[in-house]
Amino acid sequence: MGDLKQDSRYLDLQNLSNLQRIAPKNPTADVVIFGSFGDGKAIADPYYGGQSGFDECYEQCLAYSEGLLKSVYGEEIYNARKSEAGATTS
Repeated sequence: MGDLKQDSRYLDLQNLSNLQRIAPKNPTADVVIFGSFGDGKAIADPYYGGQSGFDECYEQCLAYSEGLLKSVYGEEIYNARKSEAGATTS
C-alpha cells in the first residue's frame, strides 16, 4: 500500500468519514461505501493499473451494483427480475 494520501481506499474512507460527520443527528438512511454491497472494499482506482485496472474497476462496479439491487429488492425478487430480463434479451 503506497502513500495513504494517494491511496484510493484512504480517499473513499476519508470521504465516507466526512459525510458521516456532517450527516443529520437522526438520519433516515446510512452512508456507506459502494463496496459494502459486495466484499467491503473501496472501488479500485483504474488510472494507475493500465487496462487491467479498468477491468478490475468494472468488475467491482458490476458486482456491487448487483449487491445494491439485491439489498433493495431482496434476493428472490432480484433473481426473478434478472431471469425475466434474460428471457426478453435472448
